[in-house]
Amino acid sequence: MVTPLTGVEIMLRAKGYIVLLTALFFLPVTACSAVALKNTSRDPATSMVENGGFLVAGHKSQSYRADEKFTPASTLKILTSLVALERLGAEYRFSTLLYLDRGRNLYVKGGGDPFLTSEAVLEICHRLHKAIPGITSINTLYLDDSRYDLKGRQVSIENSQNPYDAPNGALAVNFNTLPVKVSTNGKVSSGENQTPTLPLIQQRAQSLHLRPGIHRLNIAWKAPQRDNFRNLTPTLLYAGQLFAAQLARSGITVKNGISRRETPSTLRPVVIYKSEKTLQEMVRLVLKYSSNFIANQIFLQLSFERNRQLGHPATWEDSRKIVNSYVHNKLGISSRQFHFEEGSGLSLENRFTCTAFIHILKGFRPWAYLMKKKGDDLVKSGTMPHTGVFCYAGYFTRGEELVPFVLLLNQHRDSRYSLLQLLHKRAL
Repeated sequence: MVTPLTGVEIMLRAKGYIVLLTALFFLPVTACSAVALKNTSRDPATSMVENGGFLVAGHKSQSYRADEKFTPASTLKILTSLVALERLGAEYRFSTLLYLDRGRNLYVKGGGDPFLTSEAVLEICHRLHKAIPGITSINTLYLDDSRYDLKGRQVSIENSQNPYDAPNGALAVNFNTLPVKVSTNGKVSSGENQTPTLPLIQQRAQSLHLRPGIHRLNIAWKAPQRDNFRNLTPTLLYAGQLFAAQLARSGITVKNGISRRETPSTLRPVVIYKSEKTLQEMVRLVLKYSSNFIANQIFLQLSFERNRQLGHPATWEDSRKIVNSYVHNKLGISSRQFHFEEGSGLSLENRFTCTAFIHILKGFRPWAYLMKKKGDDLVKSGTMPHTGVFCYAGYFTRGEELVPFVLLLNQHRDSRYSLLQLLHKRAL
């Protein structure tokens, strides 16, 4: 019997998703501790490297250009996962809060949950209906995304068509991607059963002149930055329409529409929704499907949890400082060995040496089982084909032993799999 895919799995497997950890100890690794290989045609391994490096840190160590910095792409998600699991804890859950004031206005305060899917929103609305007996309507639906302050430069390419470039936010639904179905006769509907056919779905399909078929759209692609009437970003407009639709399914009508407003500090939540998945479960999916959106929501949550006692929102810069501090102070990696920009690997400004990456992998060993298996090995890939980035990082398995390896190729020839096989054979 074939088990139907959940909405989360469908979205994570959608086109574009080409597609986080306690450090117990690590042993210093330097390029001189390994056998340095020269890039000559006589050596099959280095002949596959036009621009890049590799390092295997087992009893048969191998290295090439291990102390030069290269772009790691999505292998960087291992570091984001490591810091998040150690700082937040494996059982950490994101929270979404609902408040009701005396005027029967409902406030939805986002807490960065990257798995706030249509199913999760419906569950939240059902809980509200149970928490307030007899509630059949609210006046205004207020959206509160104040827990993240993402002004200034964004990590994602917000005008990109690609779902994996969807922007981040404190209150974002369905990974900030819009499911659209266009029939052969031009009828527009939701591209999945769990998501209602929202006005936004119909508007975007018409404005983009989408062809017949099922589409998964980056919510920001060719969208106005703000709604003309309510000053809502595409992210908040999407979240508001989905909450309004799921409230209606739960028997609650929104009378006066959707708007953006911070929750009054005097209110107490009537519903506290904790994400169904723990951080550990989210990390497993991030490493399997390589979702940039989820990785950066987790990355931003690092600064949210640090700043919440001070009443400050999460920011890109604060999360960068947390990870930089961890890399320096916990892993002992010199600033000369890396430059860290964001948590998913999207930025070409992320730069790491293979030596630095081996330290990360040694710290990640207790969580290695969360990584995807490739044959007998545990491997995270990193791919940016249009810019020529092809990487692997993970562990060769030798009985119970995990041998960390990394290969960072910044070249247009994708020779990483052949190189991986050769390094595996030599290491074991």
